[in-house]
Amino acid sequence: MYQKKVNKLHTILELFLTRKEVSQQDIKKLSKIPYTQIVRALAILKKNNLITCRIERSKDKQGAASNIWSLTLNGLLYSLHSAGDKLGDSEFDVIADNYADMLPLLFGKWQFFADHSIKSEVIKSIKNYLQNFYVPILLFIPTPKPLVKDDLDSYLEKLFEKENKRIEEAKKRVQLDMDNFDQLYMSFVSCVLLLNKGLNVFLPVLKLDNDLSALADGILEIKKNQLESEFKQAQEWLNYWHSLKEGELSK
Repeated sequence: MYQKKVNKLHTILELFLTRKEVSQQDIKKLSKIPYTQIVRALAILKKNNLITCRIERSKDKQGAASNIWSLTLNGLLYSLHSAGDKLGDSEFDVIADNYADMLPLLFGKWQFFADHSIKSEVIKSIKNYLQNFYVPILLFIPTPKPLVKDDLDSYLEKLFEKENKRIEEAKKRVQLDMDNFDQLYMSFVSCVLLLNKGLNVFLPVLKLDNDLSALADGILEIKKNQLESEFKQAQEWLNYWHSLKEGELSK
């Protein structure tokens, strides 16, 4: 039962990859999932910090407000992971266009990668990272209470009645949120471009772009410091081990 629900959530999430923003009505048309199940699914995805919502009001004062949904960075990585091999080069072209502003040093450089004939290698590296290094969250799926059609409007109203308060709270937390975003963002981009094979394939090209060259400078400096620290610690353990052995021999 859990996996069936997860599969439904994946179906909805993957719609965002090639559309960036979707409304609940869009999801219903594209997925054929019943509307009440869509509402529950969106609430679950939002609780798991995979999607976010903004309210779009019609210019007509009598028009109803629409809930417009989009992926967070966590949601983008999770969706790419769940889509897996279903994504080919053409799908990645659309995704890169949609999310260039979210991942400017990766998708924002898509045309640069294409012009230097490494786009396919970047796609392989993204898939390699998602398959072998990315650890998707275990989705929290609460047991829902029965929801009948007559309750749908009140359910939605309660779901978003604190939207303005959340916006104000978000402003106060923006620095913390950006710190978390930056950490995840840099981890993903650096692993894709500078992991394993990336050192040989990408570095000769990255040096041609100022932004990517600066990224390589920073990441490689961090890596050097990490390795030096690990080497120092390993040397201390080795010296300690040798002192123990020499103590045994002198007895």
